[in-house]
Amino acid sequence: MYHFDNTSKPPAPYLEVFVRHPQTRAEFKVAAKLDTGASKSAIPAAIAVALNLETMGKLMVQGFNQVSDKYPVHYVELEVADLKLPMFPVIALPRKDILLGRDILNHFIITLDGKALTFDIRDP
Repeated sequence: MYHFDNTSKPPAPYLEVFVRHPQTRAEFKVAAKLDTGASKSAIPAAIAVALNLETMGKLMVQGFNQVSDKYPVHYVELEVADLKLPMFPVIALPRKDILLGRDILNHFIITLDGKALTFDIRDP
């Protein structure tokens, strides 16, 4: 069971995720926001730079504000709730946390309890 981050307004489901370079195995532990409204997952651009990740192309992304832009795509290994997702494509955005979109969330069974500000995420 995990707790929502109460510093977000309104509170939001966050958990710690490992982001690893697929070859060097260098890694960072980063807070990740579960976002069922996002189709694609994103990592902070600063993490992509720090891990020296190779850019595998660019992807046109439209945000909630309806503005579209191209962002670099990188392959990383992610570890979410003890499940390793090797060689997973993510985009790099100018943000501080990871955004877990449906491309990753659909690998899990997720139960949100908004009243208790808790959630469960597990590998089926």
